[in-house]
Amino acid sequence: MPSKSYRYSLIVPVYNSASTLPKLLEACEHSLSVDDTQIIFINDFSSDNSWEVLLQLKKQSQIDLILVSLASNFGQHAALFCGLQYAEGEYIVTLDDDLQHHPREIEKLAEAIESENADLVYGIYAQKEHGALRNMGSVVFAAIVNKFASTPLQGSSFKLMRKSLVEKVLHHPHYNFYLDEVIAWYSKKTSFTQVEHGKRLHGSSGYSPVSLIKMSIGILLNYTALPLKFITWLGILSSLISFGFGIFYIYEKLNNDAQVGFTAIIVSIFFSTGLILFSLGIIGEYISRIFLIQTGKPPFKIKEVER
Repeated sequence: MPSKSYRYSLIVPVYNSASTLPKLLEACEHSLSVDDTQIIFINDFSSDNSWEVLLQLKKQSQIDLILVSLASNFGQHAALFCGLQYAEGEYIVTLDDDLQHHPREIEKLAEAIESENADLVYGIYAQKEHGALRNMGSVVFAAIVNKFASTPLQGSSFKLMRKSLVEKVLHHPHYNFYLDEVIAWYSKKTSFTQVEHGKRLHGSSGYSPVSLIKMSIGILLNYTALPLKFITWLGILSSLISFGFGIFYIYEKLNNDAQVGFTAIIVSIFFSTGLILFSLGIIGEYISRIFLIQTGKPPFKIKEVER
């Protein structure tokens, strides 16, 4: 049986958002053509009754819904990658489950991608409705990935992509997956358009400053060689310092008959050992990631699908 043709496929990662899901679906039904839209909800192992709410909404919805429940919490980007595999629309939209991205703004993204002949359009915000701490964490995170990776500084989780771009992303080998970095590699043209950013109706964001820092480190390890370059320069610097200490102690021995102290030896041993262990730790992280990719371990595991 051939798949139905849609204009939009919306991918919504769901995590503990039972209270906002009915409002989100209602907003989609009011803002988009119900016959021309497909919504893929990816339940990322919610601890509340989000899955039960989704099952009930599917029975009532005027829009075609695909519900996917993951077997564990794999994170937002793995959930998005999972959703891409079910998307059949001409345009694929990713948005959050908290209604901070209103579905009525999708038309702005579509107009921008068509007028600018882009592969990808990000919705950017005149004013973010996050807390001050979260905004600060987002700024630091964006600066890191923009400086050392390919992800645009202005990017957001609200974006619209052409199906042709998504097909390239789906053929990319993944384990640790960050969607924005991968699509940046394959997009010939990326555009931006301003959209409204609403206040979160319930709960708090799952991205704390600490989790954003962890994600930044993961991106640097997964998609750049920066940590390896850092080891190289650290090794050169430590060698120069050690060489300098060696020259100093030889000079003191020859000219002042000074004894090389126990403290100096211990400090040198601990300093050099610490650098070696630190370097081995970074190399080990790269090797573990290469191993997981080579073994073909999937970035997510599906527990249940309702179509």
